[in-house]
Amino acid sequence: MSKVNCGILLLVLLLLPVAISAKSGVQDLKSMKFGPKEAPQIIEKIIEKRSESIPELIEMLKDTEDSKRLLMSRADLLKEKYARITAINLLGELQEKESLNSLKVLLLRSENPSYIFNSARAIGNIGGLKAFKILSKTLIKSSASKKSNSIYIKKASILGLGLCGSKLAVPLLIKELNDHRNEQVIRIYAAGSLGLLGSDKGLYVAQDGLTSSDAQIKMRSIQALGLIGNDISNKDLENFTGEKTKYSYRKAAKLSISQIKYRKMKTGEKVKFLKEILKRYPKRATYINWGMRKLSKMKTKESIKALTELSKEEKTGYRFLKQAARIKLKLNK
Repeated sequence: MSKVNCGILLLVLLLLPVAISAKSGVQDLKSMKFGPKEAPQIIEKIIEKRSESIPELIEMLKDTEDSKRLLMSRADLLKEKYARITAINLLGELQEKESLNSLKVLLLRSENPSYIFNSARAIGNIGGLKAFKILSKTLIKSSASKKSNSIYIKKASILGLGLCGSKLAVPLLIKELNDHRNEQVIRIYAAGSLGLLGSDKGLYVAQDGLTSSDAQIKMRSIQALGLIGNDISNKDLENFTGEKTKYSYRKAAKLSISQIKYRKMKTGEKVKFLKEILKRYPKRATYINWGMRKLSKMKTKESIKALTELSKEEKTGYRFLKQAARIKLKLNK
């Protein structure tokens, strides 16, 4: 649901151009000098040396001095942005509570939507009472704010609350869902986050968005229905799977249908289903994000076995999938 879909630790990094040094993994990340083969190794190195990496990753959340930025090329500024987003997401994946204050500052003060959304996502992934308090207070502040970035902060806070896993977020999200002063897309974000928390209260709000002429609203509605997971939505979603439908809608609808199907399964069936679907779509970032997250959170013998098997796949075209599985295994140690 984020504006920049960067929960993909390695796919973001794979955009960047050269070699791993003897320095720490975070120093390699900050150097911005690496390619597709080296990027996953850098992430694994950071995870393996977690205690050393955390302070350096948190340091990366701070804004670069304006005087230094003026001397940087446009290409280097873009590389710095991707490296920083990766640091943000790594802290979330590592569930590093020490980073919460720094992530809060970035969420509240940044003017960049990418940093806003990824900070909120990381806070949500870290979870716990402190994370919930940060996101709930930020949501309330954003609702009253007149600042230009307040709409992004509001969307991001709603997203983070869904990921946070706390049922304390449900009343807050229902309030946003039912507030007709909110833009439609805000209400759809709330519907999706309620779905993440096991509530289908936003089902009809998400369904209504499917008929919108606004591309963003339509896409967020398709995605929200997958998160809500009610099979009453299948017929509506199937209308977006035809060959004449816009590819991005078709792809999102198929994932949402898979998510609905998954929700009805027993635990043993879920592992098998996720493994099969990941092997069917080994290059699709959305499937890798969703499937790997689900397998990783299960923490059962079956899910660990599935991750291990996926990390050793030798077929052509499985590189992204293998790397993601290997990273999730390291995170689970």
